[in-house]
Amino acid sequence: RWVPKKDAKDKAYAALRPAVRFLKKDCIDLPPVVTENRQTSMSKQQTQLFEQMRKELVIDMAHGQITAVNAADKINKLRQILCGVIKDPASSDYILLDHKKRLRDLEDVLDEAAAKAIVIVPFKGIIRTLAQELEAHGHTVGVINGDVSPKMRDQIINQFKHEEHPQTLLCHPRVMSHGLNLTVADVTAFYAPIYSGDEYEQVIERFNRAGQTRKMTLVRLGAHPLEWEIYRMVDTKRLNQKTILDLFDTITY
Repeated sequence: RWVPKKDAKDKAYAALRPAVRFLKKDCIDLPPVVTENRQTSMSKQQTQLFEQMRKELVIDMAHGQITAVNAADKINKLRQILCGVIKDPASSDYILLDHKKRLRDLEDVLDEAAAKAIVIVPFKGIIRTLAQELEAHGHTVGVINGDVSPKMRDQIINQFKHEEHPQTLLCHPRVMSHGLNLTVADVTAFYAPIYSGDEYEQVIERFNRAGQTRKMTLVRLGAHPLEWEIYRMVDTKRLNQKTILDLFDTITY
């Protein structure tokens, strides 16, 4: 069996010296990235469902029934309501909610793009619906998520980079690989916040890299203090099991 030699750490340390770290901003002259937080709103249906679940959470907290795992599950359901779709636990089917206001605000973002746009959507259940709605309103859209085969992903990305259409790429954050170069876009929009700080940073790096010549805009949509608190926690790298429990303060008070 393979085991480290006694002096393995010393040899590795010596081989890695000198270790010098250069920040990207010190090596590459890139246009600025402007971050815009845009307040959107919920429909009447979303508001009613959100308030119904919020009351259930208050009752659960009063009885001491909330754990970190349970909290994450409940918050995910609230996030799905805010996005405009919920997953039926009985059938695993997706139930579409009225999300016209958020869709309208997303379209405003796309219309303001000088070049192409990347839209990050945290739930698969809403991506296909958004693609259909945007295409019905004249946008050309490519979809990249776990349901799309690697071969098809490469084809869609190649079209996005080298052809006129699609103008918009709807993506789940987990498929935005580290080496992906999408400098043809000047706008990256978060349809809703995501949990992972690493994924958040990697998403931004897709258009903020060597070869970018346009001023970049990062747009974040949110309709409820819960979403803005998740954005804040991702910004400060504080999103973990404890802080997920802390998110309940945003919901229950």
